[in-house]
Amino acid sequence: LRVSGLNKHIIDLSFPEINNFEVGSWFNSEYFGLKIPKLTDVFEIIDDSTLLNIEIKHEATSFINRNLEKKLLELIKKYNMEYRVILSCFNPMVVNRIRKLEPQISTVYLITQNINSFLIYLLGKINAKFINIDFNYLNQKNIKKLKVSGLKVMTYTLNSSDKYEKALKLGVNGIVTDYPDKLNKFLADAK
Repeated sequence: LRVSGLNKHIIDLSFPEINNFEVGSWFNSEYFGLKIPKLTDVFEIIDDSTLLNIEIKHEATSFINRNLEKKLLELIKKYNMEYRVILSCFNPMVVNRIRKLEPQISTVYLITQNINSFLIYLLGKINAKFINIDFNYLNQKNIKKLKVSGLKVMTYTLNSSDKYEKALKLGVNGIVTDYPDKLNKFLADAK
């Protein structure tokens, strides 16, 4: 709930408690009063051309309790979103479990570290197809290692034209941003 200015974890709160927080003004005063929607609300309002990245917070998962992942997958199936979502997590075991439960749903392992041979081995063991690497670790050498291993490379969280340009020159397959309108304009202007 960092956008509300509170140091709380969603997993520790009920939805009515979560829905009391104002989360829009961090972005722009025009959005003051905005509340956190339920995922079902988001599923109902996005159009068919929208690909939705859902990050599963590793604090919400465990090696014992897998209910969150199962409930999320049930919801995705109920709304026929299997080909319109990407599920991402910093926990490789969560990514692996989701791939085993629903292999048709795209999964992404989030990385905030330099690329090394052990990490590439681990990515192979969990049958990763995509990785989303912190922009600060992006360089030609890392991207080459990952692509040679058969991975598609995304990067996060880029919010400026100079970073979009650098990432694209390095050959990423995707960019995560807080400002999709800015990225779309950049891509349109670059054509």
